[in-house]
Amino acid sequence: MSILAIMGTLVIGILMLIIGKETKNKWLKIASIIPLVIALRQLAFLFSMAFH
Repeated sequence: MSILAIMGTLVIGILMLIIGKETKNKWLKIASIIPLVIALRQLAFLFSMAFH
């Protein structure tokens, strides 16, 4: 996964979380966890490879 794809996934997750909070939509807040976890996991792998 490229850094651009990771950042795009992170932005999508953050936007979903913000929209879910503003509209008080519980399922959207829960669904925003998926892209956030994917992006943060990929960033962790990227940084662990850099410092290995």
